[in-house]
Parts: sequence; C-alpha cells; structure tokens
Amino acid sequence: MNRQIRILLIAVIACAAAFAAGRSTAKTGIPSSESVAEHARKSFSLSPLWNVHVSPLKAGTISGFRSGTMTIEAPQGKQDQPIWVSDDGRWYFLGSPNDLSIDPDQDRLSKMKLAGVPAVGPKDAPITFVEYSDLQCPHCKRSHDILKEKLGAYKGKIRRIFKNYPLRQMHPWAQSGAVALACAGKISPKKAAAFKSQVFASQEEITKAVENGKNIKVAASKLKGIAKKV
Repeated sequence: MNRQIRILLIAVIACAAAFAAGRSTAKTGIPSSESVAEHARKSFSLSPLWNVHVSPLKAGTISGFRSGTMTIEAPQGKQDQPIWVSDDGRWYFLGSPNDLSIDPDQDRLSKMKLAGVPAVGPKDAPITFVEYSDLQCPHCKRSHDILKEKLGAYKGKIRRIFKNYPLRQMHPWAQSGAVALACAGKISPKKAAAFKSQVFASQEEITKAVENGKNIKVAASKLKGIAKKV
C-alpha cells in the first residue's frame, strides 16, 4: 500500500463519523455501486483525477449488510478497502459509518459560519470562494500566492472569504496568527486581507524568529508590528 494513500485514508476515515449520527430520512433499497462510490468520493474529498470504484455488493457475513470492495487508483498507487452497505440503503461503513441520505457537499455548506467574517469582493458575486488556511503553513502560503495572482482576472465575479484553520500541534505560532487576523478583521475589515497577505509574506521570518527565540511571544511581537505597518 502506498504510504501517501494510507495516510490520506486514515485521515479521512477519522473524520467520517461527523456525517453519521442522527440525520434525515433514510432511503430504501440497495444503492448502486456507482452511487456509493460517488458518495465516498464527495465525503472524503477524493481527487477527481483518481479512479474510485466499488465492486458489486453481495450478501455478506454481517446480518443486514452487503459487502464489497472500494478501489482507489491514483498515480501514486492503488488501494483496496472493504466496504459494507446496509440492506435499507442508508448506511455504509468504510472504517466509520456514513449516511447515504446526506449529501456531503450540502452538509459541509450547512456548517460554514460566514457571518461577520472579512471578505474581498462583491456580496452579489456569482461565486463565493471560502478558503480554510493556516498562516504558518508553507503550502498554504504557496496556495495564497497563486490565488492572489490568478483570481485577479475574475475581479467582481468572485467573493473570497478566508477562514482560519490553524494546525496548532504542527505550527507553534499559527494560533497566534489566527487570533491576530480575527482581531484585524474586527478592527478594520477592509484591511484584514492586506494584513493576511503581509503575514504570509513574513511567514519564514516569523517562524525563524520563534525557533531562535524559543518563545511564542516573539511571534506576537512580529504580528503586532505587521498590524501597525498595515
């Protein structure tokens, strides 16, 4: 099993239970293998470039469930995962229970709290772009730089909203950065985007300062300096 795919599956399966408990009206009848595969693709945010296939579902050893195999084929390798689907067509188990009566995309949208969050772009834009990011994450910085460059061509057509998602166990000053950005958004919503961009631009400098100083207060001082500058 490819290590990257294994890590991905462990991560997404751990999150799957959030979609399971106490939800809406159950379906009836065994769903098609294709519909289960599509639901799993959406639930776990699997890349559209990957091939996801569920084998024909057959009566299994567990009463009330049919069993099959979900196969994920990616450029990095192939992964087979056992899957069980309830006879009433509502639930499937892929490490954790998943409710087929819930649309994963709509479920995520219902959990997004966007009121009072600083945004760039018109409120009536045809597309609202919600970005979850970590100010200390190098990959997030790269994504920010690319989006800042590419989205300029769609000015007036996209409303961009930034949501803090600090990975506190991995990035020691990410939480301080998230708090600082939230405060900037409350104090001066129109300047929040500029503050965010400046923090990303200073990311490496702040990280080195924190590592050398061995003190998270160093980050707070740097962030306050950026706030004053902006």
